[in-house]
Amino acid sequence: DNLKVLHIMKSPIISIKHGSDIFKANSLMLEKNYRRIPVIANNQIVGILTKNMLLESIYSFMKDTTKIFNK
Repeated sequence: DNLKVLHIMKSPIISIKHGSDIFKANSLMLEKNYRRIPVIANNQIVGILTKNMLLESIYSFMKDTTKIFNK
């Protein structure tokens, strides 16, 4: 009952706008050493971006880019 969100969250809270570049999100997470950041659209949280999601997206992007240049 005494445990509050502020005791387990990093401060300050950072967020990223929906539709932001994945590389911007990655830089932000690396700089702040955050594993998750809320995604905001219309001043509301619409999701949570995790490091794993980001790594999967970057991997897919790099894989697709490699296919284009290897043709």
